[in-house]
Parts: sequence; structure tokens; C-alpha cells
Amino acid sequence: MGPSDQVGVEVTDRLNVRVTGPLAANYQEIEAVIRETVTVYCRTANGIRPLDYCRFMTPDAVGLSVDETVTKENPILNRFYFTPGRSLNRGDCSLTISATQYEDLGEWTCAAVVDGAAQEARDTVTVYVSGSSHNARTLSQAGIAGMVIGLVALLAALGGVVWYKRHSFFPRSNSSTDPTVGFSRRGFSTTSSGSSNSSNSSVLDVVQLPTRILQSSS
Repeated sequence: MGPSDQVGVEVTDRLNVRVTGPLAANYQEIEAVIRETVTVYCRTANGIRPLDYCRFMTPDAVGLSVDETVTKENPILNRFYFTPGRSLNRGDCSLTISATQYEDLGEWTCAAVVDGAAQEARDTVTVYVSGSSHNARTLSQAGIAGMVIGLVALLAALGGVVWYKRHSFFPRSNSSTDPTVGFSRRGFSTTSSGSSNSSNSSVLDVVQLPTRILQSSS
């Protein structure tokens, strides 16, 4: 098509035409991001027609029945709720996943009974994660593992340095050191008695046993 305010410029888009039943998925493949919101959406084909009910089956074969009363504030299993702004009366069968997990990846089935129909209509939607997102997750896990290993190695190295310095600066004392080294030699005098002449003599302390001293002879 050519916008009227931009002469000579065309806007194009691509449509996927396929044959479906009364209920059809808006997109049969949806790329999701883990831990982010994704919506699985089916609607009536060939115009707006009310739905009697709407339900989904997860890739793990868990059934979820939703309508406008299942809100974001009151989700099923704390994660699944009917998409706001859509209505069963307008032919919308829409499920929003608040925090996508890896268990949500795979083929989903939407099912509903269109008003006036005798049988349930179904279609499938595949939810997947792109290869780049998967590779980013793998690299992130590898990075975390590398950081942990590096931190452990750093702590081990620091511990070795501390141990080495402690034993280098505080060596063990030599057990063969003479315990008498701390005693000084000093002279002292004694006075002999029993004679008219007194004589002074000087002797040395015995350093081997501090409690013993030599007595001067008379």
C-alpha cells in the first residue's frame, strides 16, 4: 500500500494464509524469552463469533480453563491468566504466561466451542526460545562457573601467602639454647671469721644452677 502523506513510498507486509477450523492460532510459532511474558492467542476464523469456553493444554498435558475472571491478580498456578483487553464474546481464546520457564517450551493446544457449533475446535501453537538466547544462557552459566573457580583459586593463594609469612617472621625457638645464658656473672665478697686477720675473697656465681652458690672457706 502507498501512504497518502508519503508520495512514492510503499509499505508492505506478509500474510500467511492457511486453511483452519472454526478456531485458529494467531501465530503458530512464538519466540519466547525465559522469565519474560508471552501470550498464546487463538481466535475464531471467518469473523468474530462468541465462544462458549476457552481452554489450553500445556506441553506437559496440563489443562488450563480461562476466561475474563482469571486475571493477572488472580492467576492459575501463579503464572497463567486470560489476556487483558480480550473477550470470549469477541471470539478470543488467549492465555498470557507471566514468567516463561523452560517447561513452557513446546507445543500448546488451544480449544474452544464456538457459539452454535456442536464440536470443540482446536489449534496448536509452538513456543520456542531462539538459538541465540539459548547460547547466551549457556555462556552465562559458563561465566558464573569460571568466576566461582577463580574465586576459590584466589582464596587458596591468599591463604598460602599468609601461612608462609607467618612461619617466616615467627620461627620456632631453638630448644638447645643454654637456659643459663640469661644469668649474669657478678662478684661478691664474704668475710671469714674466727681469726684476727680478716680477708676478703671474691668468687663467681655458679650460673649452671642459679639456686646454688659457692661458700667461701674459712
